[in-house]
Amino acid sequence: MTIIQELTDGLAERLGMPVGIDDRQFRSVAYSSHTDEIDLVRRMSILGRQAPEEVTDWLLTLGISRSTNYVRVPENPGMHMVPRVCFPLRFHERLLGYLWLTKVNGPLSEALLAEAGAATG
Repeated sequence: MTIIQELTDGLAERLGMPVGIDDRQFRSVAYSSHTDEIDLVRRMSILGRQAPEEVTDWLLTLGISRSTNYVRVPENPGMHMVPRVCFPLRFHERLLGYLWLTKVNGPLSEALLAEAGAATG
């Protein structure tokens, strides 16, 4: 098991929800187990090890690659995506990838986002 996988699983356990990490080309690097149903985009990203191009194109229009803070990604029924939160992962301002939190039942609390944000720093 890689250190990134261990960190992903640890954060998922602390937050009580699934966590996924993609590189900056939206290729899956690590993901925690999912005990609840996951949307089609997450399933495709895990099984295909990369998010579909139409999804990544849309995500980039939301400014996630330029953001220095988390971005709330709205639901996209046309792409079969539930809402999620994206934390750009940076080192010395260089984008390395993205950490994803997906919660089907309601928005994520500010306390949960603060804890996830601290882990991405």
